[in-house]
Amino acid sequence: MIKYVAEAHLPVNRAHQKWMLERMKDLIAPGNIPVLTGTLLPEDYNRVARQLKENGLINEIPDFISFHRKCSAYDEK
Repeated sequence: MIKYVAEAHLPVNRAHQKWMLERMKDLIAPGNIPVLTGTLLPEDYNRVARQLKENGLINEIPDFISFHRKCSAYDEK
């Protein structure tokens, strides 16, 4: 990361990059929920789906199980 930020002529240092990575880790793998990285939890799905619908980006919220099955089918290919 430091290489690319430096090439873009932006200020950067290792301490800040470490802090940024730690914050990303907090978002990707919250310590209070024991799930594998990349797992889509129903409550997360529903929260995002509600926001998408409220903002007019989708008309209907697909059922979580149906949505998950369709996405999993792509993983198997």
